[in-house]
Amino acid sequence: MSSKEEVFGSALASDTGPCHHSIELNRLRNSISFKVGNAITNSIKKPWLVPILPLKIVMLLAKHRKLTENSSPNQLESASRNCIIFFSSNNPNSKEFLRILSIAKMMKRIDPKQEIVFTSIYPLSESIAKGGISVYSIPRRHEFEEMGSSTWNSMIESTLMMAFNVHKPNIFLFDGKYPFRGMLNAIPTSNLMKIWLHRKPFINSMNKSIIQSIDKFDLIIQENEIFNQDGLDLVPFRSDIINCDPIYPLPYDPLNKQIQSFRVNCHESETVIYIELDKDVIDDSGVGESIKSLQSKPGLKLIFNDSRWVQSSKQNGFKGAFINSIHLDIDKNKIDFAIATSEYNHINELMMMNIPTLCLVNQKNDQQMFRAGQAAENGCVISIADDSPERMVSAAIERLLDEKVRIRMKSAGKKLIKPNGAAQVADWILKNKPVY
Repeated sequence: MSSKEEVFGSALASDTGPCHHSIELNRLRNSISFKVGNAITNSIKKPWLVPILPLKIVMLLAKHRKLTENSSPNQLESASRNCIIFFSSNNPNSKEFLRILSIAKMMKRIDPKQEIVFTSIYPLSESIAKGGISVYSIPRRHEFEEMGSSTWNSMIESTLMMAFNVHKPNIFLFDGKYPFRGMLNAIPTSNLMKIWLHRKPFINSMNKSIIQSIDKFDLIIQENEIFNQDGLDLVPFRSDIINCDPIYPLPYDPLNKQIQSFRVNCHESETVIYIELDKDVIDDSGVGESIKSLQSKPGLKLIFNDSRWVQSSKQNGFKGAFINSIHLDIDKNKIDFAIATSEYNHINELMMMNIPTLCLVNQKNDQQMFRAGQAAENGCVISIADDSPERMVSAAIERLLDEKVRIRMKSAGKKLIKPNGAAQVADWILKNKPVY
């Protein structure tokens, strides 16, 4: 244990209770080093076993490799319940988290009796719990000075094992790019369907620990992009896989039957421009000056999204309405056009809502260039480089200010709209959940 680790106790230490003591003891006894050491000790005590010691060690190694391919120290010994535990490693304010939350809400809409438990490495707001969803939050590692990864992973393992033992789920759904070791250690080996919602295809250039974790799950759920890219160096794996249409946040709460009231009101006479950009795009290109020039034009209403942009906007004196969610704070039908990057979450949402968009492309990112290029070919976006000079950005905006251009773009975009994958995933899981 490093000096940093010594600052903290272990979440699985024996003084936290007999349950955690037995977990740690079982892990030690099941480790290959313990078993090999035990075999050597027995051979010293019983010299007649020395000739077969090499064979014994080889057999132990082979058995250990076979057991650890798909095993976990934790098991659900009693019958499972009608419960799904979600584990998300995404920030609750991110679009990634809103997508997985949409799946959970769709499940509650389809089956109000379905028990859902959310666990996360971020603090979860009470608004999630109000939707009939229980929450467990695990503090992030950087909140503790000098905490090592081993101790933090033990906190994840301890919290998840408590949730597993209390709720006895029949499904575990992980949403995130990287499966933490503490999470993998906690996942029971039996009486549980294990699902990984992973947006991107698994390719060989990914981190090895990610690739090695794929077969820990029974099922992989992957989103189809609006435009799928061919020629990827895909990783072969044994887990089953299902595909769904792009998942995007619900524009409303399915459990709330009341008419939604929006925070930002727009007048019919205004041309509403929705802006969702990263701070570096604003500061390092002609975009910022082009948007400033829009503020002096009458009849325009600027709506800004993204916390990084909001901070920069306030610092640089930009004027307009600032929102957190395009789904909750404004009626999307009132938006005339958008200015956004070609990052997956931005462009997918805007295309699914059929909002004409000026797409600013990071030319160092092959996926963004492919995505924006396909959308531009289909006529639903205008695509330019994100480091374009002010005159080029302003010219593209002028085109979008032309109502006839926007009508043509919306007509072209209709054929690309797909159903929300959140409903597809929720429906599939509920129809195929195991009964033990």
